[in-house]
Amino acid sequence: MSTAAYTGKHDTTNRGKDGRKDDGRRHLRFRAGFRTMLFLWAVSAVLNIVAWNSTEFCDWYQAAVFPLWVNSLGRLNGLVSFSVGEVMITIGVIWIAAGLVILVIALVLFALRRIRRAESSIVQKAGSRFLRFATCFGRVTAVVITYVMLVMTLNCFVVYHATGLPAPDLTESDAQTRYSTQALGDLRDFLVSEANMYAEIVDRDDDGEVVISEEPKQEAVDCMLGLSESSDEYSCLKGYYPEPKGMYYSHLMSQSYMQGYYFPFSMEANYNTDMTVMRVPFTLCHELGHLKGYMKEDDCNMLGFLACLESDDPAFVYSGYLGVLTYVNNAWFKAIGNDTNTYLSHPLISEQVSFDDEFLREDIWAKVEDSAVVDTETVHKTNVVLSDASMKANGIKAGRDSYDLVVSQLLDWWAETGSRLN
Repeated sequence: MSTAAYTGKHDTTNRGKDGRKDDGRRHLRFRAGFRTMLFLWAVSAVLNIVAWNSTEFCDWYQAAVFPLWVNSLGRLNGLVSFSVGEVMITIGVIWIAAGLVILVIALVLFALRRIRRAESSIVQKAGSRFLRFATCFGRVTAVVITYVMLVMTLNCFVVYHATGLPAPDLTESDAQTRYSTQALGDLRDFLVSEANMYAEIVDRDDDGEVVISEEPKQEAVDCMLGLSESSDEYSCLKGYYPEPKGMYYSHLMSQSYMQGYYFPFSMEANYNTDMTVMRVPFTLCHELGHLKGYMKEDDCNMLGFLACLESDDPAFVYSGYLGVLTYVNNAWFKAIGNDTNTYLSHPLISEQVSFDDEFLREDIWAKVEDSAVVDTETVHKTNVVLSDASMKANGIKAGRDSYDLVVSQLLDWWAETGSRLN
């Protein structure tokens, strides 16, 4: 039995040990949480401002801080075989869908509460409880959005503005020679000849598919480490690499024509398991490049190419050549004014190479289309718009066309190594 004295006024509010009401405590906790979120948003804003104005800071962050995230989050999430990032994306999609439903219901209930006749009704009481729940959901959502912004800043936005792969300091005349149509044609012919040759020497199964002799995920890591030892220029590629992970929702990636994805919230390199086998090695090395702080797609294309050439497996080397061949071939065809006669006078890409370089086989495409919730064209266009906008927002003026910028880097490589390879 309670021994509390009767005061003449009924107080249903619980009190803490210090006598402060729980409502007051909740208010204080809310204010503290709100201030914390404002502080984190301020930190994100400052870091982004500094990143846009100081390449030196971004280079330091890429070399000194970014690896810490790989060695912590990457190692932790590497303990499981599935993609943690994919799980987080799934939860995020469900959360957004739930938020939209809650918002609609909350608006309806709020409107009903404004109706006088609804006062003291069951709808009124239920509405009050639901609106409190909606408020709580909204606060949690605000925390999640703050977390997303902070992580994207730390693991993506800042390193976008790092120097990237070094470019040669050329005079105007040297540049004209190095980036001439003649040099581009020579590079293109070399890549075509190498691809045609490797198409004939790689091992194949009964279906004509290339057989990779090594475990591709581990071999990709070994290739990146091999590249790091090949030159001081790539010493930044040393260190720990989480093993790349295949995506469960690869069909959706296929609809977006995505080969791989770097996920900054889990520090994972993910790849599309629907792809033909020759797309895999290059993609694995490309995504591992992102885990070393190289966010620009042309940089990672170049790293993927060079890393594949480090392999003792002909299939890996072949994949490296295929990974950049289309970019160079298209650039050269455009440089010669789309002149078909000139094009046909140069080495032609063999039918076998074209077959090996397909994105998906017809039977896989059929499965993708059968399981599609939204048609492939819509998904692809949406991905193009979003990814292009994201890249441009991070200072990559070329947007999605930045993938094509690897051609200039390949011409630099060709100028330095072409004479030894021919």
